[in-house]
Amino acid sequence: MVPDPSFEDITGLAHPFLQLSLKHWRNLDSTKLNISPSIYLNYNAQSPAYSLPSNQWVYQNARSGRGVASLDFLWGFHPNWQRSLARIKLQNALITGKTYCAKIYVNPCDKFYDHFTDGIDLYFDNGQLDTIVAIDSSGIYSFVNPQVSNPSGNILSDTLNWTLVSGMFVATGNETFLTIGNFKTDINTQRAINSATYNATNPVNASSLLIDDVLVIEVNVSNWLHDTSIVLGDSVYIGLPMYEVPDALWYDINMNYIGKGSGIKVKPNQWFTQYIQSIDVCSSIRYDTMTVWAAPLSANQLDNLAMEQYDIYPNPTLGVFSILVNESIMNATLRIVNITGETIFQREWLNGKRFTFDISDKAKGVYFAELITDSGIKRMKLVKE
Repeated sequence: MVPDPSFEDITGLAHPFLQLSLKHWRNLDSTKLNISPSIYLNYNAQSPAYSLPSNQWVYQNARSGRGVASLDFLWGFHPNWQRSLARIKLQNALITGKTYCAKIYVNPCDKFYDHFTDGIDLYFDNGQLDTIVAIDSSGIYSFVNPQVSNPSGNILSDTLNWTLVSGMFVATGNETFLTIGNFKTDINTQRAINSATYNATNPVNASSLLIDDVLVIEVNVSNWLHDTSIVLGDSVYIGLPMYEVPDALWYDINMNYIGKGSGIKVKPNQWFTQYIQSIDVCSSIRYDTMTVWAAPLSANQLDNLAMEQYDIYPNPTLGVFSILVNESIMNATLRIVNITGETIFQREWLNGKRFTFDISDKAKGVYFAELITDSGIKRMKLVKE
């Protein structure tokens, strides 16, 4: 639901302090000096001071992808500087009554900043926050009640590992923006001294965190993967868009681990291969299965077949289901096979655009419907309840 969860989508140079500009992320208050993210770091930065993994602020690799953001969560060194408030518009508004999991990974900047703190919050709103001016020059919005916060007193001081901050909340409806920052006052922000950088005679009194992989997932998410067809011998990227859920895990049908990330590249060596993806939704593990059909067909046949898209409904079915084809077909065959490849149902000489079938006498389970035409075979998963 976050358009650029891993800080990858850049638009070019926009500010000498930023080095590079992010397309989707912005500062909550555009009049403030600290354009958010206050510092954008990546492996291709023109200045070594803003490059990964080692720079003037921190030594750390991106958790995923090629970029991270560095946000100030406490600032006391200069009166014209303040905390960062990174803001982004979600791809879809949250739905009233739905429960969501929000996750973010953080790592403290420890080369310049002399404090570690507990203050990082995720706040979702309908755009109203854009109309509110900061109540003082520090940029603190203490009246905001974030839906997800790092627990008070949980000082984020692990410089070696990326630390997960997460939580679940119920949407009131129409939340379309996410803002990341520290909404607590200085007094309520607990802190610890970074002994490696602290100078008692000239303290900076500031804290900053690298952030990466900002995720918002519906808790009851299901059926997010979609089957696909390729030519036998080809490779294909399967799963979700890159960086959307970078901590997802992949398994084969026997639950043997095969990879990590939103998607993976696979090269099946049989006519159908199933893959399982698991997503950690705030400590609740969700699974979905997809099938890659590897048909011994030419590329032209697959191109023609793609034009003959069809829908099966209802799916899942209690027995009776229909197939609707977007273009009329002639002399087609429908074949239903089980997961071992055995044909359990077949009808031939199909003509037209809509067909109804009944497999009420078949066992419950997962099947595959094959629609065979002159241009090839179109396959789709069918669930019998």
